[in-house]
Amino acid sequence: MTEPQTTSFRGRAVPSETLERLILLEIAIREQAELDDRRQSRPNASLDPTGWSVREISNHEGWDVVLAKVDQARAALVRTGLLKELPAPSDVDKSIDLGTGSLILSRSGRARASEIAPAYLGGPLRSWASVDPAFEDIGQVKVQFLGSQFVIGCVAGEEAKALRLAERFEIDAGEVTKAVSAELDDVRAMLMAGVLTYESLETLENSTGELPASDRLVGLDHNSAVYQSAVQSLDSLITIVRDSNQYRQNNEADQERRLSELEAGRVLLNSRWVSAATAKAALWGTLSYLAIKFADAPIGEAAGIAWNAIKRLIGVL
Repeated sequence: MTEPQTTSFRGRAVPSETLERLILLEIAIREQAELDDRRQSRPNASLDPTGWSVREISNHEGWDVVLAKVDQARAALVRTGLLKELPAPSDVDKSIDLGTGSLILSRSGRARASEIAPAYLGGPLRSWASVDPAFEDIGQVKVQFLGSQFVIGCVAGEEAKALRLAERFEIDAGEVTKAVSAELDDVRAMLMAGVLTYESLETLENSTGELPASDRLVGLDHNSAVYQSAVQSLDSLITIVRDSNQYRQNNEADQERRLSELEAGRVLLNSRWVSAATAKAALWGTLSYLAIKFADAPIGEAAGIAWNAIKRLIGVL
């Protein structure tokens, strides 16, 4: 049985400036462990966690810290929206606040826990680590979206950003459903939210001629030398992979998979604007895989040339 994750602060003194982060991590670990256990025993059970007491967590972890500090950290996390309080049972005296009420992570709290996990756990939260072979060459993260849980691919190291943007997109999709009087299915709500997003993007593009650097969007000048170099090197690699009889004989399924990924990345470069993060997520895993697997062959050389050209195009270091 896999040992549960924990920080290096078990049984130790906890600095005040670290306490809030440890509380977020410990609740995240417990919430996911509970959900995983309930899915195994009752696959159709509700995914809502039952809530946790910060004082009980502090006691279980053996933190050497006064309760007043624990209560202050708890209040700060609730105040900033990283933790949410569950309604107290009717038989509890609500006039007495002992800091023991049940808490759960908000979506922003989950994103924050995912962001700080590597510094305190030596790696990502185990429940949010690699779980889907479809994304084995890039980052991936579990997200709650419109009442369901999904595993999505993302740029490795940017899992927290993916959680934050998924939350933002869910909010947009939710606003769409509120604006429509009829019952609206999730797919159409997401499509409408996406159209509104791109409408705003197009308006900004037409009004300014360029996009803010903070959006990590790169304008593609299809007539520029750097663009021509990138697409030509990628097209060359696609041709080499497609025409490799040896690759096909050794592992036809892998060849078809990598070819599909390369072609999908090539489609991205047909746009006038491309997200640097999206292009990296679409192409980096496949290009690095091919460069390493075929290091001493034409495919490996072509993959390295293609990635260097694409890095110059989209500004990825």
